[in-house]
Amino acid sequence: MILDYLFPIRCAICKDYTTQEGVCPDCFNQLDIHAIDVKVGDMSGISAMLYHHDVAKRMILNFKHGDQPHLAKILSRFLYQVGQRILKDMDVIIPVPLHPLRLLKRHYNQAGLLAKQVSKLSGKPLLDCVKRVKHTRMQGKDKKDERFFNVKDAFAMKKHTDLTFKKCVLIDDVVTSGATLLAMSHVLSQTKVQRITFLTLATAM
Repeated sequence: MILDYLFPIRCAICKDYTTQEGVCPDCFNQLDIHAIDVKVGDMSGISAMLYHHDVAKRMILNFKHGDQPHLAKILSRFLYQVGQRILKDMDVIIPVPLHPLRLLKRHYNQAGLLAKQVSKLSGKPLLDCVKRVKHTRMQGKDKKDERFFNVKDAFAMKKHTDLTFKKCVLIDDVVTSGATLLAMSHVLSQTKVQRITFLTLATAM
């Protein structure tokens, strides 16, 4: 198409020109996408990639910190691909929220973008029912116990949310220690929710 010549797309990973929705075929073939079972406390979920895989890590970092929200479209397909057996039994999709100050700086919530696309692909409703009430620091270099302390009491339910007997799937980009997902599940478990599971792009556990 003419637009491809006027506005060529660069691969989100190697920066070469491509027409493959932001990822060139060579880099795409290096992504090892498969369902990885992950356990966080008593909660089970699935990740699509290993975070320490160089190509996967670069793609996720570009999506999360590189101001490339358009990558949500292809990354959400990875989530849907590996998570179909979970999604078919779920009632609602819930994204991990950002604090308003973090959202102001980043301009978008990567988990929210993923959740929106997965909702479209699966037909399951998106419910933005959890808010972040504590402005936590970035956890990239924190040790495991520091991560759990950092997100303690970081989340709260929004008013007028009814999750009675609902089966919920949480959506996030990466699960590292599981601290964020456990903090969210703790808040959700105080409602009458029936089941909580999660889908993430990658795991570093």
